[in-house]
Amino acid sequence: MSRNHLYLLLISVFLLVGGCGSHIKIEPVFFSHEDEVIREGDFIVLADRRVFTIMAFMNACGYDEEFKGKQMHPARSRVREIIKGQSASQAEQFRKWEQYYNNVNLRIFHYLDYALSLSADYPFRRIRPDSELGYPFAGGRLADFPDVLNEFWETLDMEKVWAEVKPIYVDEIG
Repeated sequence: MSRNHLYLLLISVFLLVGGCGSHIKIEPVFFSHEDEVIREGDFIVLADRRVFTIMAFMNACGYDEEFKGKQMHPARSRVREIIKGQSASQAEQFRKWEQYYNNVNLRIFHYLDYALSLSADYPFRRIRPDSELGYPFAGGRLADFPDVLNEFWETLDMEKVWAEVKPIYVDEIG
């Protein structure tokens, strides 16, 4: 292999791995809802809307796992109840979301890792590149997930659902 071919190969690999052409504007995550953040010195705990919304989406699409011997948390039970109450009036939309969820075929840890690459609040958008994900391949499979998640948020009025269950989350993290 000639030296020029070697350089061309190295540049190609660098561009492929480095995510050349990424349209994600890298920015820090900013939590603007102070009532959802508990600070103790340098330690911060928060009721994370990204994680809440992704878990609500997964529950709406059929995710139904619990730790062995554990009961469903009251906040999760309430969210599932609210969402189930809307499933009949939004049946076609729910089928579409379930199909998306099944086609993506990722595990909970992929979704939760991906959540950290999103802006902190609705409308959700990517603010961190795939290369920062613990499972970078999930970024490609979930490339259109922010749009799906935003549609889910709007359709089911998740702002209202969040307002109802947020006190449970905040009490829990306190």
